Amino acid sequence: LLLLLFNPADICSAADCCCVAMDELVPLLDSVDNEPQTFQPSSVQLAPVETPTFRGTIPEIDVEEQTKRKKDPPPDPPLSLFDKIEGYKRISLKPSLVPPPIEPRIRQRSQSIIKTNNAKSVDHLSESEALEALASEVSTHFCWGKGPISNLKFTHIGANHAFDYSLKTFGEARFVKWSFWPHVGEEFNRSGIVPSPWEVEVPPANNIFLDEEFSLEVPHTSSIKTCYHCNRFGRVRCFRCMGRGKLKCGQCRGAKQRRHKDKHGHVQIETCTRCSGVGRRRCPECVGHGQTTCCVCAGNGQLRIAIMLIIKRTSLEEHHVSDATLPGHTIQAADGVDVYMEIGDRLGPISGFANESVNQHSRHAIHTHEAQIKGKARVLSQKQLVRAVPVHECDYVYKTHVYKFWVVGLNQHVTIEKYPEKMCFGACSIL
Repeated sequence: LLLLLFNPADICSAADCCCVAMDELVPLLDSVDNEPQTFQPSSVQLAPVETPTFRGTIPEIDVEEQTKRKKDPPPDPPLSLFDKIEGYKRISLKPSLVPPPIEPRIRQRSQSIIKTNNAKSVDHLSESEALEALASEVSTHFCWGKGPISNLKFTHIGANHAFDYSLKTFGEARFVKWSFWPHVGEEFNRSGIVPSPWEVEVPPANNIFLDEEFSLEVPHTSSIKTCYHCNRFGRVRCFRCMGRGKLKCGQCRGAKQRRHKDKHGHVQIETCTRCSGVGRRRCPECVGHGQTTCCVCAGNGQLRIAIMLIIKRTSLEEHHVSDATLPGHTIQAADGVDVYMEIGDRLGPISGFANESVNQHSRHAIHTHEAQIKGKARVLSQKQLVRAVPVHECDYVYKTHVYKFWVVGLNQHVTIEKYPEKMCFGACSIL
C-alpha cells in the first residue's frame, strides 16, 4: 500500500504482482492523482499462477470443467460517457441520418454537358442475313430442329429503331454516430469549432456512379474517458471460472479419486490422474488469475470517444424502352448508338426529342429520383442517355403456319417468339 501511494505509475505492476483488488485500486488512484492519463494498465498476457489474483465477487463453489460458457458481449456504455456537443445532441451508437441542406430544385442547364447524335436510318436486313442470324441462334439449342432453316419463306422484314432511355442519379448521404475504441496514446486536437455534418470536408468520389462507403472522425469531437467495463483496471472477471481461477475436475468431479473395476470385477480406488488428486484444474482461459484482459479497452484502461461521420454514395437508375413489342431487357442488352447524352450536377427533363415517349419518361424519371432522394441525400451528379437500337421484325411461313422473330441491335441478337420445331417437350425450360 505504501508503494502504491508513493508512485501512481507503479500501480499497474503492483496490481499484477501484489494482487490489488479492482474496487480498492480506483479510489486509491483518485486519491493520489486525478489525471487518468498517468495510469497505464499492462495488456501483456499473464503467466500461470496457482493463487487467483482477482478480488471481486466470485461464486462459493468451483465451476464444473465441462460447463461450456459463452463469453457474453460487454454491456452498452452509459450515456454519461459521451459529451454534449452543440449540433450533435440527438445521436447514439447507431448511425442516424442527417438531412442535407436545401438546394435549388433544378440548376441552370448551361452547367451540364449535352451531346447529341442523330439516329441514322436502319440499314435493310437481307433475307440471307436474317436466315444466318436465325441459324446461329438455333445452333445454341441442341433440341431445336433445323428443318425451318431450309424450308421457311420470308413474307416481310421490317426495320425500325427502339429507343432505350436511362437516368442515373449519384447521391451522397451522411450519417453520424458515437464511436469508441482503445486509447493507445495517439495525439489529437480537441480545441476548435466543431463543424456540422455537412460542413465536414470529405474526399471527392473516386468514380462517379460507383457506390462507395467510408467513415471519418468529426474534427474536434475526441475525448479520453475511463473504460466503463473494467473501470480503468484493464482486466475483468474471467467468464469461464467466474474469478476462482480453478475449475472442478471433469473426471473425478472434485473427489480427487476415481473408482474403477479391475479385471476381476473388484472396485478399485485410485488417485485421479487428470487433476493429480487435487480435485481442481487451472482455468485455461485466465491461466489461474481469475481475470482476463478487458475486451472493450484491450487492457489499456482508457477509451477514445469521438463522433464518426459515415459517408454513403449510391446510384439510382431508371430505364425505359420505347418499343413495347419486345421485353425491355432485350433492348437494354443489345448494342446501339448513343443519340443523346447529358451530364450535370442536377438535370431537368428532356424536351423536344423526336420520340415523345422519351420526353414523357424523362419527366417521370426525374420526378421519381427527386422524390426518393429528397431529405435523405445530396445529388452529386446526374446522367441522361438515349440509345437508338436497330430492330428488324422478320415474318415467315413454315408448313402453312406464320411465325416471327426479331434481329435486335448492332450485334444482331435474335429473339424468337415461337419456334416451329422444338423436340425437347419443355425440357429446355426445366434445365
